[in-house]
Amino acid sequence: MVCVDTPAARERQKEKHIYKDEIKLLPSDTKISTNSVIIPSKIVIHQVIPPIFALVIENKSIIQLQKELFEIVWS
Repeated sequence: MVCVDTPAARERQKEKHIYKDEIKLLPSDTKISTNSVIIPSKIVIHQVIPPIFALVIENKSIIQLQKELFEIVWS
């Protein structure tokens, strides 16, 4: 999980062992207006600022691209 460094994200990081998560924090001045969830068969992109909107993508090539981009950010 990649999160902006906020008090809530730091609390989640303290509990990562409960959920078996790995969490990396981005700088606190990072501005992100969407949330992405990648699972093997879908990507869900959720806009977290109004108007609230979600997009589900089931294209294998786009899912693979998003996985690769996530790995780049993670490392």
